[in-house]
Amino acid sequence: MEIKVTLNMWPDLLASSALLTLTAYHLMIYLGRKKNKKELYNLYFAWFVFSAALFIVAPYFQKQYFLNAFKPQWLNVINIEMLTIWSLVYSRICFLNCLLDVSSKYKKHFRFTLISISV
Repeated sequence: MEIKVTLNMWPDLLASSALLTLTAYHLMIYLGRKKNKKELYNLYFAWFVFSAALFIVAPYFQKQYFLNAFKPQWLNVINIEMLTIWSLVYSRICFLNCLLDVSSKYKKHFRFTLISISV
């Protein structure tokens, strides 16, 4: 039964590895074009994609999976998921603020959403 549970995680690990590759790609773009302030969205997109990859893999940090060896003892899986959700929302807000011309009224709504999710 343990082998079956481990085999079920391979599609998630494959998706996460593709997302980590996309993260590295956008980080390289950001570092290559760092002088251009309009390219800051690449950094936020890389952060968003990394958070999505971590959110996919987070359930596999439980003790019945081999990824538990990489998790610090003081960190719970539910905390990892909460931090990744917060990171997903925050990086998405920053990413959209870089790409779109958003009025300050809507930026307040975005910040309220971020704060309410955090609470």
